[in-house]
Amino acid sequence: MGLPAFKVIISLVALTAIALAALPLAFFAVDGLNGSIQVVSEINGSTAVYTLVYKGRVPLREVNFTLTLLDSKGNDLGSYSASSPHLGRGDNLTLSVPLDVAQRAIEAVVNLRASIGGIYQFNLTAKLPLQGSG
Repeated sequence: MGLPAFKVIISLVALTAIALAALPLAFFAVDGLNGSIQVVSEINGSTAVYTLVYKGRVPLREVNFTLTLLDSKGNDLGSYSASSPHLGRGDNLTLSVPLDVAQRAIEAVVNLRASIGGIYQFNLTAKLPLQGSG
C-alpha cells in the first residue's frame, strides 16, 4: 500500500469519526423540532407541580432544570430547581411549588442546562406565559 492510499484511508477514518461525533447533536436537533422536551404542570393538593418531560433519543447528562416565577410587574416570586446526572427517553424532572406562589405568577422563565450525550453542552432559556394565572 502506497502513501496516497494510506492518506485516503486516514482521511476516511477521520471523516467517519467526525460524522459519528456529530450524530448525537443531529438526533437532538431533530427530536427537539418534534417536541422532545416539554414542561407540563398540574395541581396536587396545595402544590403546583411542574414536570420537565424528555422524549429524545440521545441521553442528556448533568441536567439542571430551573423555573423562575414572575408576577404581573415582573417581580421574581421564587426560583425552583431540580437536577439529575442523567435524563434518558421517557425520564423527567419534577419541581414542586407552593400553590399560593404559583397562583400569583403570570410568567415563568424556564432554563434547561445539560450536555447532549455527554459531548455538547447547551443552555436553553424561555419565558412562558402561564395559563389561568393572575
